[in-house]
Amino acid sequence: MPRRTTTIGQGAFGRGVDRDYHEWEVARRVIDRRLPLTEDAVFILMRQILRQNKGTVLKVVRGSKDVGGYRYFRFSPDVDLLEVRPSGLIVGYELKGLRKSKPGHVMPPYYAGVDEALAYLVNPCGTPMTQSTFAGSIFDHLYLVHPAEDDYSCGLDSLKEVLGVCTPI
Repeated sequence: MPRRTTTIGQGAFGRGVDRDYHEWEVARRVIDRRLPLTEDAVFILMRQILRQNKGTVLKVVRGSKDVGGYRYFRFSPDVDLLEVRPSGLIVGYELKGLRKSKPGHVMPPYYAGVDEALAYLVNPCGTPMTQSTFAGSIFDHLYLVHPAEDDYSCGLDSLKEVLGVCTPI
């Protein structure tokens, strides 16, 4: 029987449960390795960590709206996780996790997410309704969050070093 999909806030038989408690329970199961470290699980774990900063955490930021005929900016690609800290710092996170495959779950390639993280450096893309343009990124800090296991370090360490030297990621 295939495993049912976990929906935060929805318990067994569709009963509602406290969202914060349920999210914490799912995070605990991921940490105990009873649930796979998928991208959604990485988001839940990151959210638990980032809550300590007392900021605002937004998932899958896609764009902004037209406000009275003024500028319109869109995020391309979508920002997986956007954190606005109380100090005003804006931090972007590109999240990667295990992927489903026939035998179970597999690690993503070590370079997965680098392209999207690089695109965040010019996010949001300016598509203004007025003549003004936007240049640069809204992010003060940018992170690529990638799962790793002790025996799975193929390329990750080298990639981390290159990104650290050549980019602010």
